[in-house]
Amino acid sequence: MDCWSPTIDLLPPSIRIDVLLLTSVRNAAQLRKALMESDPRLENIALIKAHLIIDPLQVHVAANKSIMADSRDKKNTRSLSTEVIFNLSSTKNITASLQTFGIGDDDQNLIAVIFDDIASISSESDRNERKNKFLDLVDGSVSTNMEDLSEITDLDAITKAHKLKHLAGDRDKLTRLLISRSAAKDLIF
Repeated sequence: MDCWSPTIDLLPPSIRIDVLLLTSVRNAAQLRKALMESDPRLENIALIKAHLIIDPLQVHVAANKSIMADSRDKKNTRSLSTEVIFNLSSTKNITASLQTFGIGDDDQNLIAVIFDDIASISSESDRNERKNKFLDLVDGSVSTNMEDLSEITDLDAITKAHKLKHLAGDRDKLTRLLISRSAAKDLIF
């Protein structure tokens, strides 16, 4: 399956991420429970509330920061999957970040960020098999077209989550600000 797989040139070449848009998900509660129970099919997979993401680049920047922090043993959280969610948030409070941006029991639209350490996967078919095992858990549709995200994005919810009501309705400024905040989070807070 094709998916949005940005190349991260600054990071170890052995790390690869795939980003999928999951829509009409009917089993978010089961997925969340599997994450909480450390189901191996969800290892190094972040599940993010899609309506709170304004642009795919926001996810790419957060994933990049997560991999960089992991390579330096400087993560703020315990795993890559929680670190990417933490990096999407405007707060330093890990619990609040996970509750706000991480999967909830009633979520219907999600973004899945799949982290793969290429060194530990022997072939591309093994990588696809891992992705397919995850997708077998999802009761919903999978979109590889991240342009569909704009239909799901809720600007009011985003401005509320980031406490940016003064930018409500200004998608371009909001996009630039949120990507910049994510990139510079460690420097700003």
